[in-house]
Order: sequence, then C-alpha cells, then structure tokens
Amino acid sequence: MRLFLSTVLALLLLACSGNENTSVDSQTNKIDTVGVLCERVHHCSKLEVAEYTVLKIVSFDDKSQLKFFGYSTPLPGEKKLMIPIEVKMKVTVDLSFVTRSDISINDSTINLTLPSPILEITSTKIDHDKSRESVSWYRSNFTEEEREYVIKQGIEDVKKSTSYIEINNIAKSNTENVLQPILVNTGFKQHLNITFKNPEIKTPNFKD
Repeated sequence: MRLFLSTVLALLLLACSGNENTSVDSQTNKIDTVGVLCERVHHCSKLEVAEYTVLKIVSFDDKSQLKFFGYSTPLPGEKKLMIPIEVKMKVTVDLSFVTRSDISINDSTINLTLPSPILEITSTKIDHDKSRESVSWYRSNFTEEEREYVIKQGIEDVKKSTSYIEINNIAKSNTENVLQPILVNTGFKQHLNITFKNPEIKTPNFKD
C-alpha cells in the first residue's frame, strides 16, 4: 500500500485572513484579548489541513467449505479476485467549537485546545483495467455483490491502517502554521501551541 500526502496551507491562509487588521495589547485586558482571539479563530471555521491519497491492492481468495452429511471440506479449484483501488481522504479541524475556556495566554505562549481532527474518506476509485479474476471453470464467477463486499473490506482496511499519531502530528503542525501568521497580523506576538482534546482522531466518515 502506497501513501501520498499534500498540504493546503496557502489556500487556508487566504480563507482565514479576512480584511481585518486589529491591533491587540494582550497585557492590558486579558478577557478582551481572549475574546478577540476566540473571534479570529472562529473566523477560520473548518480548516482542511491535509489530504491523503492511498493506493491499495484489494485481494480475496474464496475458501468456501462444502458441507456434506455433517462434514466440511474445501471446495475444489480456485476463486480469486484482485482489485486496485484509490482512496482519497482529507483531514479537517473544526474551529467553530472553540470557547474561551479552550484558550490560555501568557507572555510567550498562546495555548489553544481544539476538537480532535476528523479524517474523512471523500472518494474511492477502482482501476477496472488492472482488476483480475481467477476462477476455475467448475466454480461460480464473482457476482457484483461479492465484488462490492471485497471493495468495502479493502476500504475498511485503509481506515484501520491509518496512523492516528501521524494524522494528529500533521493536523497540529499545519493548523499552527495557518493560525500563527493570522494571529500575528491581529496583534498577537506569542508563540501558538495547539493540543487536541482527545488522543485519537475521529473515525473516518464514508461518502458515496
């Protein structure tokens, strides 16, 4: 299985920057400062911080059993299927749920606690030209329902093999890279540090 990753920081910066250029003195009024910071974070709404493309070879070997008078024996011959699939996913961080309690500010650091990143499977593509079937003449051919089941199992394997630690690290780094210059432009000079509320990302959602 091969994995490719691309980031979308430039577009995110444009989406979050807006036209405002508000100067903030973080030492004079902490409550107002937190409020301004919270407003700027909300302005970014839902950030798409990374995209993944996974290429996987889904294989299936039918080992069905023949039951006869209470005994089971493997069906003779072979019935195998191999399907290459491309799974595209995106990682998003929803900033609209950030509250004042998720923000703390000191002289050197802004600590921002965010909801867990969401990994969403956005599309799948089957390479029909490279798909292969090997079925003995005395075995039944694969039905469309069987092929669909094998493909769904392959997508499930992609979901299970996703590194939550890697996704969290990428989401943390890219979110900080997007928000830091925006906050500096607003008047905040402190270093931004992001943590997530839960140790694992949310389970990927499937889209038809």
